[in-house]
Amino acid sequence: MPFTANRRHSPFIEELQRLLVKHQLSWRKLAELTGYHPSWLSKVRNGTPPSAELVARCDEVLEANGALIALASVGRTRCPAQLPASPAGFVGRHDELRRMRDVLTERSGPGAAAVVAVDGPPGAGKTAAVLHCAHDIVRIDPARYSDGQLYVNLNGYSQGGRPMRPENALEELLIALGVSSRDVPEGIEQRAKLYRSLLASRRILIVLDNASSSEQVEPLLPGSVGCAVMVTSRRRPPVPIVANLSDLDDVGSVVAELEAMGRDFVIGVRPELSVLDENRVGSQRFRRETGLTAAGLLRQCRERHSYVATVISPDGVFRQVPLLSGVFRPRRSAADRTYRLFKRTDLGDRSATPVWMTNMAHRRLDELLELSLLHSSAAATVDCLDGRFGLLDFAGRSFPGWHHHMTLASAAYAYARLSPSAGLPGIPLSGELGSAAATV
Repeated sequence: MPFTANRRHSPFIEELQRLLVKHQLSWRKLAELTGYHPSWLSKVRNGTPPSAELVARCDEVLEANGALIALASVGRTRCPAQLPASPAGFVGRHDELRRMRDVLTERSGPGAAAVVAVDGPPGAGKTAAVLHCAHDIVRIDPARYSDGQLYVNLNGYSQGGRPMRPENALEELLIALGVSSRDVPEGIEQRAKLYRSLLASRRILIVLDNASSSEQVEPLLPGSVGCAVMVTSRRRPPVPIVANLSDLDDVGSVVAELEAMGRDFVIGVRPELSVLDENRVGSQRFRRETGLTAAGLLRQCRERHSYVATVISPDGVFRQVPLLSGVFRPRRSAADRTYRLFKRTDLGDRSATPVWMTNMAHRRLDELLELSLLHSSAAATVDCLDGRFGLLDFAGRSFPGWHHHMTLASAAYAYARLSPSAGLPGIPLSGELGSAAATV
């Protein structure tokens, strides 16, 4: 009987068939190479559990590097349910929840897994919103992701901890999917292949909480359309973002026209374009490197009849990719030193000495804004949103000599960057001292 792709087979049989196609082998040829009778392989293909010897022979013949052995150990009925409890008393975020549900429940047809990413500053309720949405989907449409839910806290910004390495996250996920710890392969590539193979025949909702980088997220994305992934991060991960909890400004007509084009991932366009708004800091770096304004990006999309544009990848390189997020990788130690200068420091009524705007200071403030660690507010307040760096209380400290002046200069520069229309009194410092201020 020929192999039927639309029939629900075990992960072992699904991967075995994929490898046969890859090596251009038939089931009869596999029987010849493994020394088993074709009728026995037919029974295995139709549900009879394979022996350990047969699994080992198939793994060797098809050069599976242990993947078939691991898959054969997985029970077909394993159905993980790892979602933490839905937050009690959750209210609001109706628009964001609707947009997330639309992506996760209306997607159909061939293609990659549905991915939703939620970004925003600490304390904005990213995890709560994602868990609330995930539980809603499981309750309202249980057949959508009938094979279970996976949850991993990637510890991207946990105090006192280190971000989880993707290979360790994969080990957790594989064990949750039924792979015994002794059968988890070594190396991130082999683990990722096994992970994708296990998910290929399943419908599972995966929550990746507190991600810090694309390196963490990418190996954990399934390759099949039956699964979906929800990611939370303070930064914009390399996936379409459909819910931005920072209340960024819209770009109005640009967004409306892009939405009218009707592309599949247009639901992720709004936050991406908001960083290209003429009035936002991110647009300055984008224009400097690409020569594109938001209007220019729209024009490029029109001309190409697609959402492929020059954007900034997580490694800081500008390239032609689908409209993802305009993110930069910060130089953390440098950004931290600048960040220590502020603790909700209100510069609205202060007189401070401005500094010639140095490129280094420019980059530092951009990095902090893009990490959602600083906000620009109408009251000209620099809001620091995380206390884990042991911040200095700028208003209550006095610094001797040049350090004092550099601190004032850095604060004044922050004010000028975050409230460009307000202006500052005073005489600019010398270029030498201005450059030094950026290193504080």
